[in-house]
Amino acid sequence: MPVYCSRAVASIALSAGKLGYSLHGHDVWIRVCIKTRSVVDISWFSGLVRDTVSRYDHTLLDDVLGDGALIEDLLFNVLNSIRESISKEKIELLDAWCEASIPDGDIIVSIGELA
Repeated sequence: MPVYCSRAVASIALSAGKLGYSLHGHDVWIRVCIKTRSVVDISWFSGLVRDTVSRYDHTLLDDVLGDGALIEDLLFNVLNSIRESISKEKIELLDAWCEASIPDGDIIVSIGELA
């Protein structure tokens, strides 16, 4: 079964007080991968990922996702939006995951965690 991946970058600011950080920012590379039985137009999928991630570019996550929002919250929102868009296209989604690369490492969330 094919796996399709695409990535986009967003410059975000966050105030992760519960992690001991004051307001700071990151360029976050977000990679979204889907597994499906269908053939997917990679150009369409890449545009979907780019458009979805661009909603968060140059934002303070607290303003968009609520106080104390973390990169994990951003990934869950991106993945959920992608899943909803794919569902509208009647593409059977077998698995999906979203990864964020930041200077300190990578964060990964999967579709199973959305259930």
